[in-house]
Amino acid sequence: MKSNRLITEMSGEEFDSIISAYIEREAQDTGELLAPVFYQTLRDIFEAEVVEETIELQGELIGDRLRLRPPVPMPPLVTVHDNEIVVDNIRFVIRIASQVSQVT
Repeated sequence: MKSNRLITEMSGEEFDSIISAYIEREAQDTGELLAPVFYQTLRDIFEAEVVEETIELQGELIGDRLRLRPPVPMPPLVTVHDNEIVVDNIRFVIRIASQVSQVT
């Protein structure tokens, strides 16, 4: 069925249907994924649960300085030295704040 309607005259669902049909028709017998399978795979990738890793550091106060001790081995792109943590080129410097008395 051929339509002479402009894209701007179509609903979003009609346009998506035409594009999907075109992709499926072009992919026939080429071993490529069908459009619905492709889009579902993309959704699965972007909705995948992000696994977070927890790294516990032991801290020790030596005078007024903090010394962090990481577990061994550390993950790649993470380094710890004294009061500094570097993660993938982002440097965190941890300083101990002196105790401030509250004025009432």
